[in-house]
Amino acid sequence: MGYKVSVIVPIYQVEDYIRDSIESISRQTFKDYEVVLVNDGTTDDSVAIAEEVLKEHRIDYMVINQKNMGLAAARNSGIRNSSGEWIVCIDSDDFIREDFLKILYDGCLENNAKVSIANFQMVKNNKIHLTRKHTYNNIVFNKEDILYKFLIRNIKIIAPGMLVNKKLIVSNNLWYDEKIRFSEDLHLIWRLLFTVNRVVYNPSPIYNYLQRENSIMTSSNVKKILTGYYGFSSLVEELKTLNNDDRYYNYEIVKFILPRWVFGALRSAAKMLSLKNFIKLAEEMDYKKHMRELILFPDFKTRVLSELLVFNWKLFYIINNKF
Repeated sequence: MGYKVSVIVPIYQVEDYIRDSIESISRQTFKDYEVVLVNDGTTDDSVAIAEEVLKEHRIDYMVINQKNMGLAAARNSGIRNSSGEWIVCIDSDDFIREDFLKILYDGCLENNAKVSIANFQMVKNNKIHLTRKHTYNNIVFNKEDILYKFLIRNIKIIAPGMLVNKKLIVSNNLWYDEKIRFSEDLHLIWRLLFTVNRVVYNPSPIYNYLQRENSIMTSSNVKKILTGYYGFSSLVEELKTLNNDDRYYNYEIVKFILPRWVFGALRSAAKMLSLKNFIKLAEEMDYKKHMRELILFPDFKTRVLSELLVFNWKLFYIINNKF
């Protein structure tokens, strides 16, 4: 049986959080969907808890079991085995507003778009957060606008907050890079935005992104972060070969993607790594070269902090570590 939407949920060691996540998925006002649970080698009761909730709400679902291969591989497995026309990958410790799927799905249909993006908010506990019921109108961005706004982070995008047409994924080979173990989401988002001509964006914070200790982000090490660096380096080389009507503008975006990513990765690393490992990572990524490439970056704060990183990396580390 085919569905309009397949909700992919990778699962790994989240038994303390997954009940709220699956409850929020099960209470959607949009009903034509399936849930694909990808057991990424978890050793706790996460899958059993998820199944219990789905059965209680009579939600159609399937379980895919695999050895632990990481988030990118788990998402890819879920997408490949799904039957929906549209795909959304919800993280198993996050939760969504009850009209999340409806807002994203309607946005695509009403605007003839193949990608719909929801705004999100960060939360610090695993209780269902009561988001504001007010819903903003959808905004349609063309490729030029969304690339620029995402580059300067005027609009922040997370992969779990996107509904994407499955045919778009398959026909353009838009799979998560399984070699990347840090920032694989951003890597996929950039590839996706360069593929489509328009996206729909809803400013309503209808996706709740849970910040918790011992998550992938807060337990990343130098080796993992470097997989992101190598992935983004390859991505930029790939994007430079694009040949389309937006080639010149795309070049203006592409030249900043890697240095802006290095800047963001080092800001995050300052919160996660020791001072010794921080500078080791920065040097491995040739940080001075990339930060100097941001001298004309179209965002004042980024320019200032990137200069600080070049001339006083210890102060940059302290500032980002504390705040």
